[in-house]
Amino acid sequence: PPQSILPALALAGVLDTAAGLMSGAWPNELSSHDVFWLLFQGLCILPISFTLISLGTQHLLAAESMLVLLLETVFGPVWVFLALGERPRVATYVGGSALLLVVMVYGCLALRDEMSPNALQPPPEDEDALVLNPQGGGGGRSIS
Repeated sequence: PPQSILPALALAGVLDTAAGLMSGAWPNELSSHDVFWLLFQGLCILPISFTLISLGTQHLLAAESMLVLLLETVFGPVWVFLALGERPRVATYVGGSALLLVVMVYGCLALRDEMSPNALQPPPEDEDALVLNPQGGGGGRSIS
């Protein structure tokens, strides 16, 4: 039976936090405020985000999953700007805009394909189609 990977994700967050704390930077260079954010990232943000990513990708096609994960790259600088006021470079805007354009085009094409009348009908069956099945059956002529 399939097992949940949530415990492994939580352990990864704890190990990430421990590795950061043992890197030699603390306590000389990290304030208690920094340690709080490091713990918050390792114990809350990483396990929750990876859990949502792993659960969400089970319901999407591989290409859609890739595009959704690429949006993280686009919105990361936006969140930093909103939270910290750090202004992104022009290249960040150009790259993010290109990525958003690709995602929008893909979404529009996928929606158009879903809405086409042919998408709702099964493909026609060809009675003379060759089926490579030595046991016979399968709807067409079998080749033994």
